[in-house]
Amino acid sequence: MFSFNLSHILTFILTISITFYISKITQFSPVYFIYISVFFVALIDLIKYSMVSYTIDMLIALFLFMLLFLTQIEHMQSGEFINLSLALMAYIYIRAVKKRQDSDLILKTFNYMIWISIIILSIDSIYRIMHPGLPTYYVEHNEDMWFYLYKTNSIMFADSNSTALVSLILFFSVISFQKYYNLKSFRYAKLFLFGLVVFSFSRAAIISLIIGVGLEYVLKKKKLAKFILLNIGIILLTGLSFFFFQYFENDGSFNSKFQILSIAYMALEKSSFFELWFGHGLKTSVEDFGIYTHLLLITYLYEMGITALFLFLTFIVYYAYRYNTIVLLPVMIVSLSFFTYVGTPFFFVPLALIANLIDSHKIVNNEILISIVKCKQ
Repeated sequence: MFSFNLSHILTFILTISITFYISKITQFSPVYFIYISVFFVALIDLIKYSMVSYTIDMLIALFLFMLLFLTQIEHMQSGEFINLSLALMAYIYIRAVKKRQDSDLILKTFNYMIWISIIILSIDSIYRIMHPGLPTYYVEHNEDMWFYLYKTNSIMFADSNSTALVSLILFFSVISFQKYYNLKSFRYAKLFLFGLVVFSFSRAAIISLIIGVGLEYVLKKKKLAKFILLNIGIILLTGLSFFFFQYFENDGSFNSKFQILSIAYMALEKSSFFELWFGHGLKTSVEDFGIYTHLLLITYLYEMGITALFLFLTFIVYYAYRYNTIVLLPVMIVSLSFFTYVGTPFFFVPLALIANLIDSHKIVNNEILISIVKCKQ
């Protein structure tokens, strides 16, 4: 049972609701109501409670949060602003109260989050596959790709690319938790999440999943095996890249990425000093480019500027170095093809839980080490 400590309850609410999206039914999904309500209570909790942690990753997230409000306030009604601000708020709070949570509590919270998300994503995927439909864009461009029939009728998101992204993040989050708790339920969770990625029919997510699983396998091996497998992997990936390039050569989705880069370069050349450093504003890339960027780093650079991009990349690099690489690498690979907004709860919240778990285990290990040293003395 969960303790009725306020921080436990708020963390629990923030984690289990990361997939409460129903964009095809209402523009204002339940996750927004929940997070906005929790935000005010969480703020009071942090002010009143002295036991607050300040970690480098949390401070970077805080700076990005402050920059967002200082430079993008006029776009606060956009989905991009709402998602990123609420996601950063959740990350900051969960990391700030880490001292009030032990590893068992974090595990229980994570387990609930995973299985509630799997149930919701499964319902969405079953509905989408059972109700195929082709968007007007693909009809007009005569793109002969049958799998697009099963990508668009998502209840939760604009299309199944977002479903794939959530499933991808949660899949590698489970792998991260398995290093500390090898639960039987986690094996089933990975199987479900693997299936959700595959049946999203998102090519970028499937490729990222394969690369991530391969990397995790390589990292488990000894140094010589790592070296051999890594070189074999590089050779195979090089060969596959030529195959995929030929396969995608006439693919509109693939070719659009080069078009976006070209448009972005020309737009940035015309940008003012302020626009370069603080962005043109959230959602302006769609209006100015005439096409969804789907490239996370280009979106950050154009809409939020060099400052925000620097903070975001600093967060990614620091987190990967200090806490976890296996979650971030596949996500950053898939962000070269698509990404939902510039940040969402289902991206930041699992990262916060993983970091809390790692910190919790380090504290326990240090305490054990200190007790051993004292006993020897």
